[in-house]
Amino acid sequence: MGGVNHVYWTKSGSSYHLFQDCSYINSVRTTEIFEGTVAQARELKNITDLCDRCENRVKKKRALMPIARASDPIESTS
Repeated sequence: MGGVNHVYWTKSGSSYHLFQDCSYINSVRTTEIFEGTVAQARELKNITDLCDRCENRVKKKRALMPIARASDPIESTS
């Protein structure tokens, strides 16, 4: 999950989340959703695990992304 550094977590949770609308943190039991970096989640709450549901959501999105072919034009950055 490289490149993602803005995450969400709850007061009682043990995982951080990539999506604010993750159903694990958006329930009737959730009273507060905190947000920050992965480092902050680790430092403030000792959270080191990524939510399984968020991880699967990213994997599904990546699977749906079109794969570039060798014949596709390469965009210039200049």
